[in-house]
Amino acid sequence: MTLNEALSEHEIVSYNDLMWYGSYANVREKGLLRVEGKDYIIQDGDVAYFRFNV
Repeated sequence: MTLNEALSEHEIVSYNDLMWYGSYANVREKGLLRVEGKDYIIQDGDVAYFRFNV
């Protein structure tokens, strides 16, 4: 299995939102965390948590 096949999705939050709210849990609670597919192009200022299907 290649890395590309294993990558299923990633959680994206802006750096500024993460710093303002202090944690992923707080960002998720406020509804600012979004889930993107493997075709998403990371933007400047994005913080990404990658999920894998292994």
